[in-house]
Amino acid sequence: MHVPGFAPTLDLHLAAGGVLVEQSSWRGRRLATQRLPCGPVAPGLMPWQGALDALRDAFAGAPAAAPVATGARVRVLLSDAFVHYCLIPRQARMAGGEEQAAYARHAFRAEYGSAVDQWQVALGTDARGTTVASLIDARLLAELQAVCRAARCKLVSVQPHFAATQAALARKLRGASLWLVVLEGGRISAGLYAERTWLHLLSARAAAAAGENGADFIARTLAAHSLGIAGAQATRVLHLAAAPEVLSRLRFGADWSVQLHADRFGLGAAV
Repeated sequence: MHVPGFAPTLDLHLAAGGVLVEQSSWRGRRLATQRLPCGPVAPGLMPWQGALDALRDAFAGAPAAAPVATGARVRVLLSDAFVHYCLIPRQARMAGGEEQAAYARHAFRAEYGSAVDQWQVALGTDARGTTVASLIDARLLAELQAVCRAARCKLVSVQPHFAATQAALARKLRGASLWLVVLEGGRISAGLYAERTWLHLLSARAAAAAGENGADFIARTLAAHSLGIAGAQATRVLHLAAAPEVLSRLRFGADWSVQLHADRFGLGAAV
């Protein structure tokens, strides 16, 4: 029950397959969890459009979707399918945030063209001065704001999935060199971390070969997307965040040292 003056919290994970909605009381007690599925996005639309439409229907109290409490505080976790990441090494000597944002957009301009000019850049710097830039389509952020405003809810935060996971596990990322991998329905996002700094980031669709188990797929993907990166092939320490049902069926070889982290927003990554 919503107590006037004490706004409930909605944690939302927007992904290509739909939206995971978790509602908590103002005291932090989990009240309800619901999945709002969405179909494939029509050609020409943005990849996040289906999830946003499902969320809009839920906030409007449409049939088959639970209405949302007026005044709720909304926190959004974005699928990495909707986010681009860029490493800005300290050697680049960027003078400030504007130069770093321009650097990040330039890194993707050859692949995405002028669309990058509509991306909003969020910056985070690690202990050694390397900056991780998260780039999100500004139109997605604007539509999220509009949906929340129409439902008289307050959008208090928007975080990319990998970035949020890294922040939550930061104190546990110890060792000379390690991989952090986040599995999320249909996608793997990973970073190579050494000496308190990020050396390499990658993102790829999760599609295991016939007869290949999930652990083999993860190892193969890391190797294929880190060719030429110093120390990447030799690194065998892995921190893996995924849905509990995924973690329970993964088996790694003895040459890997693996720490598993249950991610309730993993949405059942199928690998």
